[in-house]
Amino acid sequence: MVIAVLLIAGGLGFGARALVSTPAEAQLPEEPPQVVTAEVTSQRLTTTFDGTGVVQAKDTSKVTAQVASKGRAVVSGRPLSRGDHVRWCEPLFEVSGRPVFALAGDVPSYRTLTRDSSGTDVRQLQSALQDCGYAIAVDGEYGPATAAVVKQLYRDVGYEPVWEEIPTNTGSTSDDETGTETEGNKTEREGSAHQGSVTEGLPAESDATAAEPPTAQKTVKSATIPLGEVAFLPSGGTVTDIAALGSQLSDKPAVTLAHSGLSLHIELKASVRTALDGTQRLSVTINGEPTELEFPEVTVEGTANDSGGLIYPIDVPLPEDAPSDLLGSGLDYRITIGDETKYATVVPVAALYSDPAGGSTVRLVAEPGTEPKTVPVSVAATGSGQVAIKAGGDAELEAGDTVAIGAKP
Repeated sequence: MVIAVLLIAGGLGFGARALVSTPAEAQLPEEPPQVVTAEVTSQRLTTTFDGTGVVQAKDTSKVTAQVASKGRAVVSGRPLSRGDHVRWCEPLFEVSGRPVFALAGDVPSYRTLTRDSSGTDVRQLQSALQDCGYAIAVDGEYGPATAAVVKQLYRDVGYEPVWEEIPTNTGSTSDDETGTETEGNKTEREGSAHQGSVTEGLPAESDATAAEPPTAQKTVKSATIPLGEVAFLPSGGTVTDIAALGSQLSDKPAVTLAHSGLSLHIELKASVRTALDGTQRLSVTINGEPTELEFPEVTVEGTANDSGGLIYPIDVPLPEDAPSDLLGSGLDYRITIGDETKYATVVPVAALYSDPAGGSTVRLVAEPGTEPKTVPVSVAATGSGQVAIKAGGDAELEAGDTVAIGAKP
């Protein structure tokens, strides 16, 4: 027990001696704080912002399928895929076994075009077929010549046209013409034949007259353009989306097309919008090649995004030779703000101090462990947390020097 008390007392005495400094120790100078330094560099002052935009097209078309009165409108064929270009006078897609042709035109299809149809839409059809190389007059009248070219259009891509039957008494026949008789003609012919069988012995002229049959009524098959089997488009384009094979269509588009050049849709954050100073540059990498784009003027007001932050949407045109398969994909970009001037002496913002007169100074550290020397400077430019400075008076400052940016105890 005595030993334990002595040990405790000894420990307390040791601890007390450790906490009490001698007069000699108290007179020792305190160790100065350690100076934190940075190097003066020569560089350009720029700020960069990286992000990802979405490649879009300025003008698009959505082609829907006409729902048949009987059966279902189902995508039964897809001659085109995403990224393919429109081929005029060829099907965009097939719905329920029937083609939907792509033809050039500004007036949408709104009716079935048949024999004796006329108007702007017929003229547009004829012009589009002529552009595809078919020999056809552009007169706005859907006559036999137009019907013949329409028949050829369908058969060129492996489809049978939809026919209408046109009555005719011309007596001529063709591969699109059928000879049919009306019920009245048939009765007259049969009656005449019967009379001829019971009037034997009548004068020859009467017999000849009774035996002459009436002219049979003929019908000609004429190719039509059914409503829904032609999509008139204002210009060529690229398929950006197409319904899956076998999918049932209702109001949703079967094919979406992009007509104009591609652009990069970017939603600028408020911090980036604020930093823009007219020197900004935009670059993207397309197929491994860096490409500079023209930065558009930001004219829209900020709108709130899903998280409540402000965004400023811009659309930046891509080069004309940008591949169409970029449509709908994300593209990384970099915005660089600042000029291309290379400054001789640049320091971090933390190296800049204010003097009592309102000027700016830096603290030049000649040797490690020495007292920093105050050097008056003027600020030439700032950017990306850096400051371009120029020493004032007789002071000298150059790249490679060391300046103080703070101290730690």
